[in-house]
Amino acid sequence: MAVFLCLCCPEIAHAQTSANIPVAFSPPKGDSQPYLANPRAAGREFEYKSPSAAFNLSLFSTLVPMAVGTIMVSQARNNDSLAVAGAAGLALGLSFGPTIGYAYSGEQLRGWGVGALRLLGVGVGSAAMFAAFLSSICDDDDSSGCSKSGDAGTWALLGAVSLTAVAVSAVYDIATAPRAARRANEQHGLTNLSLIPVPIPGRLSTSPGLALVGQF
Repeated sequence: MAVFLCLCCPEIAHAQTSANIPVAFSPPKGDSQPYLANPRAAGREFEYKSPSAAFNLSLFSTLVPMAVGTIMVSQARNNDSLAVAGAAGLALGLSFGPTIGYAYSGEQLRGWGVGALRLLGVGVGSAAMFAAFLSSICDDDDSSGCSKSGDAGTWALLGAVSLTAVAVSAVYDIATAPRAARRANEQHGLTNLSLIPVPIPGRLSTSPGLALVGQF
C-alpha cells in the first residue's frame, strides 16, 4: 500500500532526522481527508536508512583517514611517533572505514567483523612485505651478521595477495553499503522510498511541498 508523507519545504530537514514521523495513509472510502498513523503508536519504531548516506559514510570514512595518514607518513621523516600514527590511520581507515555504512544500516556484526578481518589482513600483508624487504637485504649482504627469514619472493607474494584482498574487500563494502540500507528499510516493511513534489492545500491558497512516497 502506498504511503505518502506530505512535508512543507521548510520542515524537510527536521522531519528526515526525526524518528517519530507521522505517516499519511490513503483515506478509507467515504472519507475526504487522509488520516495520520504513527509508526511508534503501532508498536514499532522505524528510522529510514538512506542508501546515499550509507555510501557516503563508507566512502569518506575510508578516504579521509587514509588521506590524513598518508600526509602524516610523508611528513614524518625522522619522527617515528608521527610515522606510527600515520600508519595506524591508514590501517584503520582501510579496515573499518568501508564498514561504517553497514553499521549505520544496523548490520553491526557484518560491518565490524569484516573490518576486523581486513585489519588482520593489513597486518599480515605488512609483516610479509617487511620480511621480504629483510630477505632481499640479506641476499645482497654476505656478512655473517645477516640472518635470512625466508625467500624474499615468497614473502612478497604473500604480502601482495593479502593487501590486494584487503583493497578489493574495502571497495566491495563501499559499493554495497547502499544495499545494506535498502535491506534495513525492507526489514521494517518500507521499500521504494522517494521524495516527489506535491501541492499542499491551505486555507487561502495552495503551497508547494514534497511527499515522501514508499510502499509496505
